[in-house]
Amino acid sequence: MKLKAQPRVKKEKLDHKTIPAVVYGSSIESKSIKLDKVEFEKVYDIVGESSLIDLALDDDKVVKVLVKEVQKHPFKNIIYNVDLHQVDMSQKITTEIPLEFVGESRAEKEEGALIMKNLDTVEVECLPADLVNHIEVDLSSLNDINDSIHVKDLKVPSGMEILQEADEVVVSAIEPKEEEEEPVESEEGEESPEGEKTEGEEKKDEGNEEEKDKKE
Repeated sequence: MKLKAQPRVKKEKLDHKTIPAVVYGSSIESKSIKLDKVEFEKVYDIVGESSLIDLALDDDKVVKVLVKEVQKHPFKNIIYNVDLHQVDMSQKITTEIPLEFVGESRAEKEEGALIMKNLDTVEVECLPADLVNHIEVDLSSLNDINDSIHVKDLKVPSGMEILQEADEVVVSAIEPKEEEEEPVESEEGEESPEGEKTEGEEKKDEGNEEEKDKKE
């Protein structure tokens, strides 16, 4: 993916169509730049933070970068700063790759299991050229309740190593919890154990006995 950048001067005021950014790395000096908002959001939606971007700088130099950080407004979906890291293509890097869950679980479809996802990303190490924007997790291997997919079951490209424990659970099919019946409450709002009379019922019985004695 390609992305154009323009130089940004100190304290320059930008309009709502432009995003301030910084690009830095081992072979270039840290530079303040600005990005077209629509263009960046389109590229970012596709590559996220785990795929390379060809960043075209103002001097026509193109560098390979990763999105290192996107700072957003806490309450509004507004990006107010972007950090871009220029990578050395000959050096391995460590980053997180999103997981994409695909397929249908037989345990969920036929046995009513709940699919419990424990991981959304995995940490990997590889050369920049070996990066992918996601790793697929095939749920169709979850055939029965209590089946799980572990980190060691994930299929990754050649040259990529997952740094997390091999036995860590990624996703599992678990038995759904049964809904507990709510206890029946008496008129006074207290629970009435089965076989026991409420205070109102006891008073009613006492009144009936007194009336019976008078008649006798």
